[in-house]
Amino acid sequence: MRRYFVALVFLYLVVLVTWVLSRSTFGRRLAAIRDNEPLARSLGINTFMYQLAAFVISASIAGLGGHLYFMHLRAVTPDLFGVMATISVFLMVVMGGTRTLVGPLVGAWVVVFLPVWFGPLGLEDPHKQEIAFGVLLMLFMLLAPAGIVGGLGALADRLRRRGDDPETAVAEAAAETAAETAAETAASPADDVASAAGPAATPRERTAGAGEVLLEIDGVTRHYGALKAVDGVSLDVRRGEVVGIIGPNGSGKTTLVNCITGFQGLTAGALRWKRQDISGRRPHERARLGILRTFQQSMSFPEYTPRQHCNLVWSLGEKAEGPLAREVGSIDELLRTFRLDRVADMPASDLPYGQVSNLGIATVVATRLPELLVLDEPAAGLTSAESLELQRRLLALRDRGLTILIIDHDMSFLMPMCDRVVVLDAGAKVMEGTPDVVQRDPRVVAAYLGERFAERTAPDTVGGEK
Repeated sequence: MRRYFVALVFLYLVVLVTWVLSRSTFGRRLAAIRDNEPLARSLGINTFMYQLAAFVISASIAGLGGHLYFMHLRAVTPDLFGVMATISVFLMVVMGGTRTLVGPLVGAWVVVFLPVWFGPLGLEDPHKQEIAFGVLLMLFMLLAPAGIVGGLGALADRLRRRGDDPETAVAEAAAETAAETAAETAASPADDVASAAGPAATPRERTAGAGEVLLEIDGVTRHYGALKAVDGVSLDVRRGEVVGIIGPNGSGKTTLVNCITGFQGLTAGALRWKRQDISGRRPHERARLGILRTFQQSMSFPEYTPRQHCNLVWSLGEKAEGPLAREVGSIDELLRTFRLDRVADMPASDLPYGQVSNLGIATVVATRLPELLVLDEPAAGLTSAESLELQRRLLALRDRGLTILIIDHDMSFLMPMCDRVVVLDAGAKVMEGTPDVVQRDPRVVAAYLGERFAERTAPDTVGGEK
């Protein structure tokens, strides 16, 4: 009896510690790493240390459980840890619910009494019980992956929101945002839609020849065997400018971004941030230095709301010294800026694509870390109104001192913002210049439309020959 109460006290202690951890910043970041590890790394979260800490904590709890089990049995033999024991533990977790604290407790209680309940069904034979356990495990994994507690929680949420359809709320918020964007665009000169996002000359006149070099890309090369994904690309990015990277599909744009942000190593070359070599730094270390990114496919933590996304990374910027460190006053202000305030408490999985794209940039800004924001096709999949709104928002961030390196295929979106444009083809840098010069260069036309088209569009020479 004494051992029973000792085990019960330790059970309560473990549940309490787990409950406290799950509601702490540590626990929320662990859940974020579980849902989307690349995104967590890109935001400056040291995923390895969090995973190591989770392993140490879980191993300690398992060791404590094993010690109590040994105290109860007084002997440990191999037959105690056969296939049946493994299936029973899995069934406890799956049947109760994997994403809740109470779920495994409920699952353990049910599984312990299953042999008693099997008796009236004629399943007294241990071999038959093993088969029944396996069948139950498969049924719950296929038909009720959320488990008993998760299923009941989902049912309670549906009953609580019966009069408030979340899909309708999301659609209404998206419609209001689109209407506001359309109204702002209509208020701009009707014959110059580009002016709604800011005159193309404004960024170039503002930053031409100014600003220290933040990022030096020196002969960066990334090979995969014989494939030269990036081949000796060199480029300087100066503070306060917007640099665009264009090129046909397969030209190495995303690979270059992955090399800059630490998601892929270098075969050759070097990367220097404020004259410091960062070629060997990991993604979260580069993010802490001020290099943050978004991804080609809009990424989020599906179960987290926009407000929770911002809360998750807000503390990372407590000691930040970048241009946004003092510009972002509060999370509510940030959500209003990105027009996410109406859907701030809805899961990201329920949001339309355009708002998920906004959420990705808003989450990066919420860290207050970025000095260089690297965007990989942020306008992909957006409507023209959403693209114009994103264009204005990025120029507003630039006006606050942020430096932007951006990849996109939509020239009407990209060119009006850029101070300089770099063209890649087959992994190599073709040319670099102002948007006007780049758009007229035959090499760029050839890279996109083919050499024959470039020859037909080339300007006449003085002698009248092409």
